[in-house]
Amino acid sequence: MNGRQALFFEVTATRLRMEDTLLVDDPVAVEADLERIVIGKARQLDLRIRHFRDGRYTFGETTAADVGTIMPVVVTGEALPIWTTTLRAIRLALASENLLQQPSVEPLRVIGIDEVEMLEALGHAGIDPSDVLRSHANDAELQNVSLRNFITLRYEVPTNERLRTEYLAIGNRGAMLLFGTHLGPATHDEIARRAYDIFEERGRLQGHDLDDWLQAERELRGE
Repeated sequence: MNGRQALFFEVTATRLRMEDTLLVDDPVAVEADLERIVIGKARQLDLRIRHFRDGRYTFGETTAADVGTIMPVVVTGEALPIWTTTLRAIRLALASENLLQQPSVEPLRVIGIDEVEMLEALGHAGIDPSDVLRSHANDAELQNVSLRNFITLRYEVPTNERLRTEYLAIGNRGAMLLFGTHLGPATHDEIARRAYDIFEERGRLQGHDLDDWLQAERELRGE
């Protein structure tokens, strides 16, 4: 929430049926995917917003009387191609069911989880995520590109160091288990541990310290 406006999120892990929706462009498959991924979640958003407006629940001390406008957002597990035709189909489906049509509710936004991470990073830099979403929707030149591309072009996105470190650690663990390689630069301690392992694999043969070290560096770089 931010002053007189609020963001309502619904998250889905449902994925596109790539072969039918994206590769074959089957209209029936596209409609079914939009129903599963977007419209179904829009029904839940509509219900939650109506209940909030009816006073059935609050957010701490914030009540419906404190919020002027609400921006509904569906967050998908993978990026959903939001082209002009896609948006038109979504808006027609919502209007036909009278979903999210209240005067105080802004048009539905559909974004990917990776784009949420970018919005979070901008939020830490003092940029309101709702302003970013609104700017994207109102940009005549870029409204039909992905939010990721819009943010990349319009903002300098700060690095989320915590997420970057965690992703790198997970990637390194997987790379080492599957391929015996290392992502990114190896640390001095990692090289030292691997060099000692090589020394033991040689039968603790003396006089090859440099060779062991260089071999460890090559392995950890995946060379």
